[in-house]
Amino acid sequence: MVTTAVEKITPAKAQEYLTRNINNRRVREAMVNNYAEQMKRGLWRLSNDAICITNTGKLINGQHRLMAICKSGKTCEFNVSRGYDEDDIMVMDNGMGRSAGDILYLQGIENANTLSGIIKRRLVLSRHNTALTNNNNGGLYSGNNKILNAAVNEEFYAHQELYKEVTKIAKCVYNKLRVLVTSEYGGIAAHLILDQNHPIENVKAFWYEFCGLQPDSNSVTMLLRTKLVNDKMSKAKMSAVMKQKLIIKAWNAYITGKTVKVLAYNEINDKDIWFI
Repeated sequence: MVTTAVEKITPAKAQEYLTRNINNRRVREAMVNNYAEQMKRGLWRLSNDAICITNTGKLINGQHRLMAICKSGKTCEFNVSRGYDEDDIMVMDNGMGRSAGDILYLQGIENANTLSGIIKRRLVLSRHNTALTNNNNGGLYSGNNKILNAAVNEEFYAHQELYKEVTKIAKCVYNKLRVLVTSEYGGIAAHLILDQNHPIENVKAFWYEFCGLQPDSNSVTMLLRTKLVNDKMSKAKMSAVMKQKLIIKAWNAYITGKTVKVLAYNEINDKDIWFI
């Protein structure tokens, strides 16, 4: 018989449970670090996802969360379920989890999935990570890039009017020129506004010139548009890193008024460039 109760798990208690951690998944240190960061920020919440212990006392679910408690030094509440057979581990985590978009949707927020995508990309960009690739540490939002639903929810309410406006801009640009997805247009826009402190009017003008919604004031937007359109039509796609670096170079030239005759990516010289 499986029983479940809410427990406040201290770092000492977490360490005790981890001594019973046998035949679990390999540890993903990046995930532990991310969970610990969320715990330190007070974003961790009690959920239905339980720490699971067998009828012989072995830990079969929850090792990353328990390790994060030890790393963060924080005490968190968890459902702890006891009484599983050891082979029950085979059917754990097979259900469909709620996405950040689901959380926003359940609160009656319009464009919930688009908004969550934009917010996630902005949060990844704020760490100066590549937000146009789905192959960082196993995936765009895995490992060090993992963004918890609570973090997306908190971020939305911290800047909800701005995110709504950025979403409108991103959807408008996407409908005009579909060389990036809406969350990429919006995520970069939100990063430039919130992290790089650029006025929304400047960011909007850049994307509108890029997609042809208003005339080019700087040749670099036309050069970037040509590059990404050609890539969209090509069978030999440029790498996600190269694509993002070209966007960075185009923005930096645009916002400083620099004239660019050739827009190109140099793997060595452009390795560390970022949005200004």
